[in-house]
Amino acid sequence: MISNFTKYTRLIQSLSNVKSYGFASFPTTDQQKVLFPKSRFKNMIIKDDLHFPQENKKFNGGIEKLCEHYKRNTHIEIEPVNAAMMMYNCGKYNVYEPVVFEEIERHLTKFEDNMKSRWAFGCLYGAYKSNASTLRGIKFFQNELVKHIEQITPKESAELVYAMSFNAQLSEEQKFSFLKTHLQPLIVKNWKKLEHEKYHLFMLFQAINKLQYFDQELCELVLTALKSRKSFSRGLQLIEVYETLAKIQASGSFYRDLSADVGFWKDRLKSKDSVVWRYDIENMKWFTYQDLKADRDNYKFPEQVLQTYTKELTEEERIKKEAEEQEKEIERQEQERDKRMNDIVKERYQLIMRGDMDNALKEFDDDADEVEDVDMEFSSDEEEGVIQESANKKKREEEARRLQKEKLAQEKKLRKAMLKTAGGDKEKVKKDDDDAAAESKEEEP
Repeated sequence: MISNFTKYTRLIQSLSNVKSYGFASFPTTDQQKVLFPKSRFKNMIIKDDLHFPQENKKFNGGIEKLCEHYKRNTHIEIEPVNAAMMMYNCGKYNVYEPVVFEEIERHLTKFEDNMKSRWAFGCLYGAYKSNASTLRGIKFFQNELVKHIEQITPKESAELVYAMSFNAQLSEEQKFSFLKTHLQPLIVKNWKKLEHEKYHLFMLFQAINKLQYFDQELCELVLTALKSRKSFSRGLQLIEVYETLAKIQASGSFYRDLSADVGFWKDRLKSKDSVVWRYDIENMKWFTYQDLKADRDNYKFPEQVLQTYTKELTEEERIKKEAEEQEKEIERQEQERDKRMNDIVKERYQLIMRGDMDNALKEFDDDADEVEDVDMEFSSDEEEGVIQESANKKKREEEARRLQKEKLAQEKKLRKAMLKTAGGDKEKVKKDDDDAAAESKEEEP
């Protein structure tokens, strides 16, 4: 099945009206309906004239490759829609291409009275934010925008204010004049459409601070809307708003006292556990690694995980830990003793199965003595170490001795059965049984 993006790419290639330039105009509405009859893809990608698939930069080279291609073919005339797309994306993705902007401005005469509102917005956004345009180009696109000012949306107005805050070519007076005369009235008039857009509200807040444009009407709208947005809750954004308002309050450049606003955002930060443990709200700075490490014993929040370290134990915790270690050591010794006994039985069994009865009978008593030595060795260790004062440990020792006796008895029965199978001497078998009975009587307390 062919993906929508593949269809879109093929359609662009087939409809390319400027083949030497390498970029096509967007398909018409009728062409969209034929290609995407039941898909929203056309609304996301194809419908916007300013869209460029920069997210697929790995495959298409991004807007940078398109600019390089255009610089190698500057003799080609460019249409207003393509110029707007290139200028807008250069500004959006911080691509500085003064040569491309200069070549686009050669066609300003053709663009005049032939631009739509969206195209004028894209050109002016790129001219503001990239700082790659000339003053002549900026003034031209400002005039084109004013011609379509009624069609400009409040979101576009907010984005233009944000882009203007990055411009270093216009003077402060020129910026404030255009903002006060054209952009601010649009924003205020359509504020109900903008007050729920937290992304554009934050963008406006950043632009106002960067421009130092403290107009009472616009500032009150932005500050009030940010407070009422519960979805505006990302830690980094809250910190930026808090620090910005605190600095403006300290500078005394605002038209009113901001203590209440600073206190509001301070309380909002204190309510976020993910911020409190790593950000010093009072001093407006991030805790260093040394600060976090010094305060690691007072962790209260789930995210407050710094590193694994050895904590000093109380006397009760130390005794409990020693008891657990002693129990583990006893269990380890018992497992080792059982393993050695099983190895002895396995070795004798293999000798018998190979028919080496003499060696099996000769070495059996030595092995039994070895098992007794092993038992004595572990018993002495236990007496010196752990099992002196606990009744539970004594019971464990008695159980271990009982299991050992059972294993010895089973081993002797196994040897007896094997000797009988092999046709051994009955008198010798009887003698061995008597010896085993005598040993068991001697071991009983």
